[in-house]
Amino acid sequence: MQKRLKKLVGKKNVLANATVGLGSVFVAAADPYIKRDGRIALVLPKALLSGVAWGETRELINSKYRLEYIIVSQDAERWNFSDSADISEAMLIAKKLKPGESVKDTPVIGVNLWRIPKTSFESLAIAQTLNTETAPAVSSAQGSLEIFVGQQKVGEAISMPANELQALSAWLLPCSFAQADLIRAAYHLAENRVWLPGQQETKNIALCALGELGTLGPDRRDIHDGFKITDTQTPYPAFWGHDSKAMLTLAQKPNMYLSPLAKAKAGRNLRKVEALWPKAGRVMIGERLRLNTQRLIAVRLAKNVLSNVWWPVAFNKGIKNDKMEKSLVLWLNSTLGLLNQLASREETEGAWVDFKKPVLTRMPVLDVRTLTTKQLDALADAYDEYAHQELQPFPHMATDPVRAAMDKSIARALKLPDLSPLREMLAREPVVCMKRL
Repeated sequence: MQKRLKKLVGKKNVLANATVGLGSVFVAAADPYIKRDGRIALVLPKALLSGVAWGETRELINSKYRLEYIIVSQDAERWNFSDSADISEAMLIAKKLKPGESVKDTPVIGVNLWRIPKTSFESLAIAQTLNTETAPAVSSAQGSLEIFVGQQKVGEAISMPANELQALSAWLLPCSFAQADLIRAAYHLAENRVWLPGQQETKNIALCALGELGTLGPDRRDIHDGFKITDTQTPYPAFWGHDSKAMLTLAQKPNMYLSPLAKAKAGRNLRKVEALWPKAGRVMIGERLRLNTQRLIAVRLAKNVLSNVWWPVAFNKGIKNDKMEKSLVLWLNSTLGLLNQLASREETEGAWVDFKKPVLTRMPVLDVRTLTTKQLDALADAYDEYAHQELQPFPHMATDPVRAAMDKSIARALKLPDLSPLREMLAREPVVCMKRL
């Protein structure tokens, strides 16, 4: 049935992806029945907002509709709206455009619920607030629309111009965090600015897409089509798994080896080693993380490796420099690096998140090519100082002395303000600590 559905979607030239389930296909099937100026309301997996496989559905809505509301649960006790689902979900309301109409700069309201409403009365109270009050823009200096049910705060809302949101490859930004100030910090960081709560001025910073520095290596499926895992030493070392109790420091060593397959596995094509191994790297970026237990976004090894749950970075010729590699790994594990990467996540269920290759390739990172010799020396020295010191899990980053010292080193080298307010806010984010605000 799945194969037939894929064939039908392709034959009809429908903007849908059958691999993500029936939700994408149902959106495409519903579209012809929505009148101009009418609305469509959806409850779908939260991966819709940033997932690569949901790109066709976002394209369909961007081309024919104006998003009005994106509503997500930031409730650590319930990430879903559907009774039958355990995955994180999102609710969307979109209005179909009339002929010749454009979205312009009309606002999209991102609603981040700290508590899922338990009754229809609570739901109506939330709707009343959204209908009668204005949500501040993410680009403005301060504030959010605070949502109350009775005396209890149950969420925050913030707005973003529809044309700005459509220009992005994903829709997650206005619902990336429960705390509006973290969303605002992530928004400015995507614009190459460092913003902190309570500060009037932003600080410009040189960022670039990760893909400008190098190429991400093969995914686990390709690895398994070309190699098998072995404890016996081979010319192909590997960095396997992401054990939160064993992988504690920025500097790591290979923990397995790969042995080339002599023939293809049943039902698979054999991948040539000479096509896979050149994509190995020393810097590894996590492909999937459980944010409430793990502690590293990126690591560095002394030799090139491939992995099953880490993306190796094969740097361009001009970046093959120890100090640049060290500076980038330090940045990725800093508060700003973590903030930036979490704003690009594909959320499966709360703290369980993925980072797909196309998303990471576009993700802004510190442009190590623009650093002065003095800055590179300072950041590389900081990496050397902290590379073998144990980092605490992400929920403890606010009290982690090593992570605080790393942030201070980055702030000092790049002449940035104290980053501890952002680090403290990140530590209490429900998606990080799995606790309610």
